[in-house]
Order: sequence, then C-alpha cells, then structure tokens
Amino acid sequence: GVSLLAAQMYGRGAGTEMEKLLATFTLTLGGAFLGIAGVGSLTAGKLLMLIHTPGDIAGQAEEYLRIVLLGLPFVAVYQVYAAVLRGMGESKAPLYGVLAAALIIVGPDLILVGPCKMGVRGAAVATLAAQGMMAAFLWFYAGRYKGLRLPRWKRGGWVDGALLNTGICLGVPIAVQSSITSLGSVVLQNFMNGFGSATVAAIT
Repeated sequence: GVSLLAAQMYGRGAGTEMEKLLATFTLTLGGAFLGIAGVGSLTAGKLLMLIHTPGDIAGQAEEYLRIVLLGLPFVAVYQVYAAVLRGMGESKAPLYGVLAAALIIVGPDLILVGPCKMGVRGAAVATLAAQGMMAAFLWFYAGRYKGLRLPRWKRGGWVDGALLNTGICLGVPIAVQSSITSLGSVVLQNFMNGFGSATVAAIT
C-alpha cells in the first residue's frame, strides 16, 4: 500500500506529500509493532506452548523470542522506507540494507555465541543489532532525497488519517496473502515440534 502511494506521489512530483506519507506510516507502524512486541514478549511462553515447542528447548526459544521481538519497531521503519524507495523505483537500496546486515551480523554472532558464551541470547542480540542496522541504513540512505526526510512538527501532527486509511486499504490484499503464508509456517512448525528438538534443529 505504501509503495503504491509513493509511486503515485513520486510520479506527480509531490515531495511534501512524500514526507507526510513517510511520517504517517513510520510512526503508526512503528507504534503498532512496538505494541505487538510488548504483547508478544509477555505471552512468548504461552505462544510457544500453543505450538507444542519441545520442553528441552522451550526456555531457550522463549528467551530468543523475547529479545528478537524488541526489533519489530526497527523492522517497521525498514519496511516503510523500503516501500517508499521501491515506489520511487529505487529497489537496490533495500537489498543493500539486507546484505549489509547479513554480512555484519556474522561477526557479532560468532563472538557473542562463541567467546562470550551467550548462546541463544547472543544469537538473538546479534539479530536485534542487524534489524537496527537495516533500519538505520535505509534511514540514512533516504536522507539523500529531499522528499524523504521526516517533516518538522506542524499543527495537526505528523499522522495523516486519510493517507493512513488509503494506504491500509491498498495493502489489505498483500497483508492477507502474507498472513496466510505466515500461518502456514506456524502450522508447519507445530507439526515439526511434535518430533522433538533434534528434528526441529535438523530442519532449522
């Protein structure tokens, strides 16, 4: 939905509207993802029980999940900026962000899990750092474009309700499709969990 709106605005040269689009979805999705992260962190143990996570790895899985969920707001920022850049025809930058994070995460992963002996917690912290890095990369990259800087505070605030509603309506079909795919992954994980932690580790 954000990509479609960005493409329309970019096509007609509406720089100010682009700033409003960026601010609206960065703040609303960032806030929503922060709320989801909070709820998820509080209910992580119960959620893992619902998909029959093997008891011998349930504690580690819960610890990992609680930490990784903290990165959801970073994911929201990354996705909004990536969507706007793609709408402008700049599809390489989001890929560069993912590649940079994937390459840089290797070092912290090896150090935190190995010498620091943080185990699962170390892997989760490295993942959290990578999520923050992806968001920061696109934020700085987008700063090259005048229309992609967050606007100054104005009367009426940063969030445009009409813009938000239009973006959500345009994004519903993709959101439904993505949700079905994600639900399928959860169902598959639930099935795999029934075979024990050795099978879970092998398939992962």
